[in-house]
Amino acid sequence: MAKGFWHRAMKTWTLLSALVLIVGCIALSTRGIDMRTKEDKLSLLQSSRIDQMLMDLSAVTKESSDDVKSMKEKIKQLRKQAEDERSKAANWDKTVRKQETGLKKKLEKAKDDELLSSQDEDLAQEDVERASKMRKRAQRLKDESDAARRKFVAQEHPIEMATKLAGHDHKEYRRAELAVASEVAKLSEHPNDSALRKKVDHLVSISKKAKARMEDDGKLLKKLESKTADAELGGQRGYAHLRAKSVEIAKQAESVAENAVSLAKRGEKLKAAANKITEKVVKDLKVPDALHLRAQKERKAYKAHMLLIRRLQAKIDKYSNDMDKKKSHTAEESSDEKYDEERTELEKIANGSSDSKKRKSQGHSSEVEQLVAAKDSYDQLEELELKKEKAKLRMEREHSSSQSSHSSFSSETESALAKKDHLLSISAISSPIPPSLLFTLTQHLHLDFLPPSI
Repeated sequence: MAKGFWHRAMKTWTLLSALVLIVGCIALSTRGIDMRTKEDKLSLLQSSRIDQMLMDLSAVTKESSDDVKSMKEKIKQLRKQAEDERSKAANWDKTVRKQETGLKKKLEKAKDDELLSSQDEDLAQEDVERASKMRKRAQRLKDESDAARRKFVAQEHPIEMATKLAGHDHKEYRRAELAVASEVAKLSEHPNDSALRKKVDHLVSISKKAKARMEDDGKLLKKLESKTADAELGGQRGYAHLRAKSVEIAKQAESVAENAVSLAKRGEKLKAAANKITEKVVKDLKVPDALHLRAQKERKAYKAHMLLIRRLQAKIDKYSNDMDKKKSHTAEESSDEKYDEERTELEKIANGSSDSKKRKSQGHSSEVEQLVAAKDSYDQLEELELKKEKAKLRMEREHSSSQSSHSSFSSETESALAKKDHLLSISAISSPIPPSLLFTLTQHLHLDFLPPSI
């Protein structure tokens, strides 16, 4: 009976828990459908706006500078908006993770409570079954004790009968003895009375037989008492021990049953607490679910805005490339025109210089003689300048070779000085340029090759 009761109670609690979970799931799914419907409407509205912007953008086939400026401003606004959307989505995701972590801990606590409840119910069921077995064992021991007691009582009945028989025979013997004594007294008064003597002899034989029966009854009683004493010693202990053991087991069964009841009550409390936590978690899941949907919507808007930004940037890049191509083409045309003009001008100059040379060769022969004389004097001055420069170069070589701290520049210095010497030698032979000017020119040309100490 107790086992059936606990089975029914466990089935009832299981059905109630399943019903609560089903109702919570239905409510959550209904709420999720409503929220998803609202979020989907907003997402569709925003997506339609972005699609319209993309269509407007694709409709523009030829950009102008004003369009590019407006595109750049739009990109700036979209980047800011996309960054805000990304930040919001990240913050909401963080909030969702935090809330879900807290709810996960609550669910784990509810799961632990349900596990403990199930364990307590199992233990209670085991205790109920154990108590039932212990009660059956106690009843069996009680029955064995009653049987032992009845057996013990049955062994006492022969002793009672033997005692009664011995008492009866003892009375008969005493009666016979008294009759003999009375008749013997009469016989002493009438010794010659034969009838009285026969009666005395008959009474004496009856007394002897009664005494013999009394002795047999005493022996039988002693034998029965000895046998019953052994049975009493073992039997009394046997049924008393069985009865005590039965009482002890019955008490243990009651204790186990009480423990089963306490475990069942604790399991019910834990299951109720777990169901309460589960219901609260199902209700609290609405907030992170809504935030998750909002984060998804923001991420979707962020992706759409980034797509729009990429398309706007592609338009701007295309416009920039077209402008660069136009500028390069214009520059090439202007450079070609410039080169044509310079070539024409140089041809004019070349033609004009040849004519002037002819006129000079015809009209200024006297001036040539003066120039030859001037050149001779100029050559003498040039030789003096050349000697000075060579002396200066030797001093520079000696100075550069004496400085060990600038050893890394010695080869460059030597090559630069050699180039100077070579140029001076060439200028002394064939160049009409003065050596001082030639040296200045070479110094400007090779200044980067000289070390800082020079």
